[in-house]
Amino acid sequence: MVTALTGAHEAGAVGTIFPNAEGRPVLHMHAACGREQSTITGCIRVGIKTWHILEIILIELTGLDMARLKDDATGFELLTGTQQQ
Repeated sequence: MVTALTGAHEAGAVGTIFPNAEGRPVLHMHAACGREQSTITGCIRVGIKTWHILEIILIELTGLDMARLKDDATGFELLTGTQQQ
């Protein structure tokens, strides 16, 4: 399901950036975007454009051995792996 937002919205989001099977970084992010009394929440897809200001706080977690790998059962690139000791 794809929904285009029109006009300016306030947004709050959380996401991850992990490599896929080819080592390319892949963003996976969920956001809530609101305007007046209406909010749309879901998974962010390619094609996001911002108007004037977009503030991002990035926190890096190190020591993780994780990647987004294709799951044959679902067809999705799922986050898999284990934390290094």
